[in-house]
Amino acid sequence: MKYRYLAFLFLALSHLMLSNVAQAHHSVLAYFNMAKTAEIEGVVTKVHWRNPHIRFSVEVFDDTEKSTEWDIELSALSSFRNRGYSSAFVKVGDSVKVYGNPAYRDRPAMSGLNLLLEDGVEVILEASAGSYYARQNNAKVLAQSASNYEVEKRARTLADGIFRVWSSSLDDPDFPMFKGNYPLTDAAIKVKSTWVAHEKELESCWSKSMPYLMVSPQPIEFVRTENDILLRFEEDDAQRLIHMVTADKNIEPSLYGYSTGVWEGDTLVVETTNIDSSDFDDRGTPQGNNMHLIERFTPIDNGERLDYQITITDPYVFTEPLELARTFVWRPARIIADWDCEA
Repeated sequence: MKYRYLAFLFLALSHLMLSNVAQAHHSVLAYFNMAKTAEIEGVVTKVHWRNPHIRFSVEVFDDTEKSTEWDIELSALSSFRNRGYSSAFVKVGDSVKVYGNPAYRDRPAMSGLNLLLEDGVEVILEASAGSYYARQNNAKVLAQSASNYEVEKRARTLADGIFRVWSSSLDDPDFPMFKGNYPLTDAAIKVKSTWVAHEKELESCWSKSMPYLMVSPQPIEFVRTENDILLRFEEDDAQRLIHMVTADKNIEPSLYGYSTGVWEGDTLVVETTNIDSSDFDDRGTPQGNNMHLIERFTPIDNGERLDYQITITDPYVFTEPLELARTFVWRPARIIADWDCEA
């Protein structure tokens, strides 16, 4: 069978930028052209069903029977779990079509948006992408349920204020929080101007520091300890301990810093210092060693949503305090799963 590479380009930037929402380890904007789309057809040769990104490879033949292996990059396995995809929907040997955003510099790689399986079923690879093949040929869209009755029942019984599992909402206009256009100092601008994106970083297992950790689209959970509060993250299996008692002044700097919390009614206010990181985001913005954070976590809408606000002060990087916000959504059917990262 001959598999043909089909490519067509057009501007659809307003739609395609939304597909970046769930692609959050290293930003896909540095590697894939979100203003262009392409389609390939071929046979699956590899499947990597793990965090930090699901990936698979497709062998594509041109008119001269010359083959090229295309690498298809998807979002984190955890993002697919949120949508009910608990097992791989594609396997080696499958004939598929893939629609997505091609890589820069004519590399045979793509950030996948839509997948057409050989049985004619479409998989929407990015939750915000919408159907593509169903619009083209009335394909059936693969749907799986993320609900777990026992998990959800227990969660609804035990839910108390912020103490529950939260995750991202694709309809939140403030997500992701880190959008660039920061009020940078001359020193920060100089550092950022020398930054170069490295392709292999997209596939690597790495640990985010504060405050960038809070941009994670994966589930988080607040858990009571004897005296303090533990904030657990599915991404990177990260854990932040929020001290609710007298602060220890002799603290070694760390990726997450040292956090202390107080209650203002239903709002948890957290102050964080002693952060040891040179990177503010994944686009080359630096971070100083005297960063100061104030976070506010407030349940709203009868506990269905969590309002999050953060004020970031870093005189080395920003000319003024940076204020960001986002909203989390309660996910009673979700638990914090092992990240189990493998690049």
